[in-house]
Amino acid sequence: MKPDYAPAFYERARVYKDRTYFRQAITDYTEAIKLNPEYTNAYNGRGIAYLSLSKFDSAFADFNKAIILDPEFCEPYINRGNAYQIKGYFEQAVADYNKAIDVDPKHFLAYYNRGKIYAERGIVDADLGDYIQALTDFTSSIELNPNFSDHYFNRGKIYTLINQNTLALADFSKAIIFKPFDADAYHERGAIYFLRGEDDYAIADLDQAIKFQPNNGQSYLLRGSAYMRKGDQTQAFSDCIMALRLTNDPEDKKFILSLIKEFKK
Repeated sequence: MKPDYAPAFYERARVYKDRTYFRQAITDYTEAIKLNPEYTNAYNGRGIAYLSLSKFDSAFADFNKAIILDPEFCEPYINRGNAYQIKGYFEQAVADYNKAIDVDPKHFLAYYNRGKIYAERGIVDADLGDYIQALTDFTSSIELNPNFSDHYFNRGKIYTLINQNTLALADFSKAIIFKPFDADAYHERGAIYFLRGEDDYAIADLDQAIKFQPNNGQSYLLRGSAYMRKGDQTQAFSDCIMALRLTNDPEDKKFILSLIKEFKK
C-alpha cells in the first residue's frame, strides 16, 4: 500500500469497519484525512466508527465536518441523526433525517430511521398522529427498498397498536420471508393469531419463536394460553411454569401464578 495514497487507507478502513474492528478503522481513516484534509467520506466513516464505540463527541465532530465539506452529501445527516437518536435528542434527529430526505429523497434509511422515532414517540404519548407519520415513513422505506425485513416488522408493530391486525399479519409474514429466523416476528404474528382465536396457527408460530429465542417468557405464556384454550392442560401448565421461570416482571409473575392456581383447582 502506498503510504501517501489516501484512498488506500480509506478502503482498508472500510474493511476494518465492516468487520467491526473500529479502532483500526479509526487509525486508517485518520491517516486518510491527514493525507487529504477534505476527504468527506473519511470523516463520515470515522464518525461511524466513533459512534460504534460510543465516542459521541468525536462522532459529532466528524459528521459536522463532513457536512461542512459537502452539504449535499446525505449520509452524514443520517449518521448524525442516528447519534442524536441514541442520545435521546429526538427533535435534532428528526431535523437531520428531514435534511437527508431533502438532499436525497430516495434514501430509504432516512425514512426508516425517522419512522422509528415517530413510532417510539407515538408509543410514549399514545399519539395517533405520530403513528400515522411512522406508517407513512415505513411505507416509503419499503417502496424504496422492499427487501429489508425490519421495515415490515416495524410497520407491523404500528398496525398492531392501532388495531389493524390483518395488515399487521401481512407485514409480519413478509418480515419472516426476508428473515426466517426472526423470533420477534414469529411471536408478534403468533400473538395476532391468538387474538383471532386461531390457536393452531398461534402455537405453530410460538413454537418457532421459542426455538429461535428460548428465553422469552412471553412466548411461553402466550403459547400456554393457546393450549389452555384448546383444552391441553398438560402443555398449558408446562408452558406457564417455563414462563414463570423466565419472567422478572412482578405483574407478569402475579398473573402467571393466578393461571397456575387454576390448574390446581
